[in-house]
Amino acid sequence: DGSGGSLTFSTKYEYCATLEREGIESAPSPVVSGTIAASGSNRTITIGGLPAVSGTDVYRKRIYRRNATANTGWYQITEVTPGTIAATFADSGSASLDYTRPLYYEGPRDRSVI
Repeated sequence: DGSGGSLTFSTKYEYCATLEREGIESAPSPVVSGTIAASGSNRTITIGGLPAVSGTDVYRKRIYRRNATANTGWYQITEVTPGTIAATFADSGSASLDYTRPLYYEGPRDRSVI
């Protein structure tokens, strides 16, 4: 239902994804973004528009997030294996940033807003 979550109020978050196959990671996808309002109970962002992976593919999808308001770096928040890929991804803030898995590219290729 989109309620709840622990993302920070009044903050814009950006997301991108890469695909990994046999140890080789793709360039990042275009950025999708969402903003948490200044107040209210909904502190979850549901994002779509990241690369799709079917259940028969051998790719893993890595999703990265950054706090665009604070201009932080990109860090992985989850890795999704084939067969478990949903059309959208809901980020409630419960997935911690993995500081050992930064995005090694200069940044995503282009931007779009959800």
